[in-house]
Amino acid sequence: MSCSESKSSADRITAFVDASLYQSQGVTYREPDGITQSTDGFIIVPVTNPYNPFGNRFWSTTGAPNTDGTPRLTGTPSAVSITNKRLTDLATRTDWVDNSVYRGVAGLRGKLTGSWNWEAAGLWSVSRVIENEEGPTRKSLLIAAINQSDPTKAVNAVAELTQRAKVAMIFGPVNSGEALAATPLIARDKVPMLHPCWVDSLIDVKKYPMAYRQAPTNTQVGAGANYYVVDVLKLKKVAVISDTTGYGTDSANTYVPMLKAKGVEVVYTNHIDAANPDLKPELLRMQAAGAQVIMPWSVNAGFLSRICNTRGNMGWDVPIVGQTTLGSGQTKALLEKPEYWNKVYSNNFRKCCYINGKFLPKTEEYLQRLKAAKIDFADTLLWWVAMGWDGAHVMAETFKNAGTKNDDIVAYMNKITKWPGIYGTVTWTPEQHNGFPDQEVVMCAVNSLKDGAFDLAPGYSV
Repeated sequence: MSCSESKSSADRITAFVDASLYQSQGVTYREPDGITQSTDGFIIVPVTNPYNPFGNRFWSTTGAPNTDGTPRLTGTPSAVSITNKRLTDLATRTDWVDNSVYRGVAGLRGKLTGSWNWEAAGLWSVSRVIENEEGPTRKSLLIAAINQSDPTKAVNAVAELTQRAKVAMIFGPVNSGEALAATPLIARDKVPMLHPCWVDSLIDVKKYPMAYRQAPTNTQVGAGANYYVVDVLKLKKVAVISDTTGYGTDSANTYVPMLKAKGVEVVYTNHIDAANPDLKPELLRMQAAGAQVIMPWSVNAGFLSRICNTRGNMGWDVPIVGQTTLGSGQTKALLEKPEYWNKVYSNNFRKCCYINGKFLPKTEEYLQRLKAAKIDFADTLLWWVAMGWDGAHVMAETFKNAGTKNDDIVAYMNKITKWPGIYGTVTWTPEQHNGFPDQEVVMCAVNSLKDGAFDLAPGYSV
């Protein structure tokens, strides 16, 4: 504190100033983040999660051992719930709190007459608190990842939408397992729906006459990869590997006959536990069989990254061609060397790819709008965002032109022809509710990732 005074020559007026500063700092060390049912809700670990001890990873009908020799359980795989979990493998959290208070007073005082005095002053004060926490998790994202693929929750959610809220139309679910569970119920309640999922059986005009798909089917996705291997790269000996999930096995079992129908020799095929830490024996078998390309089918980034790492460590210079997760940020983060992403090609969609280093004008305009909205593309792919954009806009256009009665919605959507979306061009008819064109399913070079998008894979005619 400081204070000063001065008097006039008449000794009747005094000026005064008072200034002060208060500062304090506190540091608190806390345990790593935790998950609790009371604050974070009911958290489900699905059967397919590799960290579920009672899921596919440790179960078989015969009790046959895993590929690493560890035993498996017998019985039925099941989801598990988390009630309390301290994330001890994460860093300790540290909180810093800085407090600062600034205060200043300035004024004049003096005498009037007799015993009367006067005073006038101005007060200035500022208080500032700065809090900083280091080491917390983004629990919302973590929980979403743990709690994904819960068909029961999807069924409950759609019942709320169709029976209580009486919605005019449903977009999604965006997860295939949830969509498979929910679609029959939505069809039963006669509510139009728009699918972003790829599972072929989700669209059947006889069973689900009000269900439409704006995305490619799994068959189209596999056909796009097969076309690139056979017709663009001109390769004739193929190794197909998948994980043991429903998606992995179904994809491989579907795409292998498609390859053989194109005159290709499938020299290796197998379903491997996604948690297998050593894939070198499998790649050595592929190499010994004369494989010219590896085609993995999985959405598990760890599994796919181990294939890339093993190929790189072997010095085996063959391309890897497969599902979109090959180009995900999660897969990239698990690579031992950046160059192990070379000659890796994943499924993508023509309108969301750079062609000769440029986007189509409409796609470029869309990207700039996303950048202006500060969308973080560090772990986000452009095509995924564009799919949601297209879905919302085609539904809005339908409501604008047809209203919200289900029969009117269906009649309008059955006439949509070459609707020009960012993600893809959509056409529907009364007989065909799969709307995505074959020619827009392409492959991209994953090592070209920029702003959530990739270069069109080499060899295509533009």
